[in-house]
Amino acid sequence: MKLFDRLKRAAAAAAALVLSTGCFSLPAAAADTPMTFRLTVDNDLFTVQELAESEQVVHGAMYIENYTGISSMRIVIANSEGIIIENGGFADPCFLEGREESRNVYNPYSQVHDVSNLIAWYGPYADDGVSWDDTPVADENAAFVTFDVRIPKGTPAGQYQIYFDTRDLVLSSGKLYPLFNVHSFDGDYDDIELPAVVREDCTITVVDDSVAPGTGNLGDVDSDGDVDTTDAMSVLQFYNACHVMGNGNESEYMERLDPALPEVAYNVSDINGDGSRNTVDALWIILYYNRVTLLGEDISWEQLLAE
Repeated sequence: MKLFDRLKRAAAAAAALVLSTGCFSLPAAAADTPMTFRLTVDNDLFTVQELAESEQVVHGAMYIENYTGISSMRIVIANSEGIIIENGGFADPCFLEGREESRNVYNPYSQVHDVSNLIAWYGPYADDGVSWDDTPVADENAAFVTFDVRIPKGTPAGQYQIYFDTRDLVLSSGKLYPLFNVHSFDGDYDDIELPAVVREDCTITVVDDSVAPGTGNLGDVDSDGDVDTTDAMSVLQFYNACHVMGNGNESEYMERLDPALPEVAYNVSDINGDGSRNTVDALWIILYYNRVTLLGEDISWEQLLAE
């Protein structure tokens, strides 16, 4: 049986798996989304060439959306190795009331816990004078926290994350100390609730501008320099969202897969050049990854597609 025929059979099986498991479905509508903590930067795309000249600094922020009430929270904003978060603090104006209260702290480095960018926040006292009540919103359009991100001179191509640290530290007492911990006052002075929340990290992408804009490397959907299973997953997400689930706006969804380089992501995901992005393309990527990366074969896309 020819390789392509085997791929078509495998593609059908993959499509059935997507349908049966509901994997890769689009997020729920905004109205159904729980309270969201979102990290963002004002520029998330740089080239190796411009970073060869000098370091770059971008401004970042953390927003709280779909606010349902916070009586206390502990949050740590972390970053991938290779970039640096600095100059962090509560935004002015700030989303929540109380940024000037001494009990609310943005600690650039906690020596006790050995973490950077630790946020500790407590709302106003409740009626019992002991518990913390939910914090009122001060400015619904404002950020909660702002910071700078420094991308050093000479940073190589790749993707660099700014993310919420969700680890649980173990204190010397043996007690767990979660680095992401949000509470909401429920009116019962003996109890608090842990509201459902969504965390949205952000990515800074550094690309090699020697690759022609709009072309990229075939199969490298996320433009991180590698063709691997992550790229295959992205194609399956695209296929499921736009064609299986019926959300057919391909350009909009491809931008969500790779906000920095949607055109490049779209171009390099059509492996066999038939004008579609589907399970066959995802399987070609997996095959290429297996042959080139796992087995170490010296084979080009042209040679593989011709087999």
